[in-house]
Amino acid sequence: MTVDGKALDAEDFTGVLEQLRSEQHDLKDQKKKLARELRNAQRRRQRLRAKAKELSSEDLVSVLLMRQQGQTRRQARQDASAAELSASAADENAKASPLAEAEVEGNAEDR
Repeated sequence: MTVDGKALDAEDFTGVLEQLRSEQHDLKDQKKKLARELRNAQRRRQRLRAKAKELSSEDLVSVLLMRQQGQTRRQARQDASAAELSASAADENAKASPLAEAEVEGNAEDR
């Protein structure tokens, strides 16, 4: 028998079979895990829908407003941290710049 254009003897063939069985086992485990995750997500969705049916329209509107406010706060924090990072990077560049210039001037004086 040949695999990928190579002739296989009995030992190689056994090794290939074991590798394929191992891969098959791993794929079955992965399939079970994904099926379990899908089933849990569907159950979670059903629970949320059942709870949402019990809420009034006013409650739903307040939940949506809370979500919007939370999203706005998260975005503001991300923007602030990004601005802080860029400011600190600019400060680092400003600090490094005089040192680099002093080294260049010192090297020029040695010549």
